Amino acid sequence: MSDPLQKAWTRMTRQLLDAGHRIDTLTEGRDPVERAEGYRFLTRVMSAMTAFQVEQTADWPSFTQVMSPTRKFYVDNPDTLYHRTSLNHRLRYRVHGRRGDELYLAFCVYGANRILANLYDEQMVFDADGRFELILSAERPADAANWLPLGIGARTLVTRQYFTRFDRLPATLEIELLDEHAPPPALAESAIAARLFGLGESVVRMLMATEKASTAWLEKPNEISIDSTTDDLA
Repeated sequence: MSDPLQKAWTRMTRQLLDAGHRIDTLTEGRDPVERAEGYRFLTRVMSAMTAFQVEQTADWPSFTQVMSPTRKFYVDNPDTLYHRTSLNHRLRYRVHGRRGDELYLAFCVYGANRILANLYDEQMVFDADGRFELILSAERPADAANWLPLGIGARTLVTRQYFTRFDRLPATLEIELLDEHAPPPALAESAIAARLFGLGESVVRMLMATEKASTAWLEKPNEISIDSTTDDLA
């Protein structure tokens, strides 16, 4: 097959088909509810990874909500609001916004399989109205009140907001690229092919990590262990 876009699409759909077969194997002989939940989990992973791998780019960043009432996986905190955006360690970014009623606000930079940098509200500078600016770059600007280093391999920013009540207002968050560049070109087939490849690989990687973690959890029931070095959000 010489068409890169069709090749990427075929590869991705085969990976999804294999994922469904794997769910069938893992749930064989078990309560049918587990198989149904397995397929629903797969659709949620597909939804998240489509947003992360297909719709987000490091050149034109924007925050996407990771979890929602209809898109949940792992042991996400129901009192936490998670957002994510893609990064390129060679570029510079500015996050700005205003605090809401959140109890805790944090920004975490991820590489492929590890946390590279983290900054939370008690370490940050806000004005009297709760407004702030956060710079992400390889080198710290002299005038940056809040800064996160972008080490080699940095590719994802995840924000977390913790709340004590469901009716609390979240912080407003925006991100923009500081480096000047031309407007985005028309979408190319090669670009979508690369994104579809990333989508399929991300789904496979996340399902493998889930299977591994689930096996460990079953060995220690009623205990929760989170490995923050996994790259499920990256």
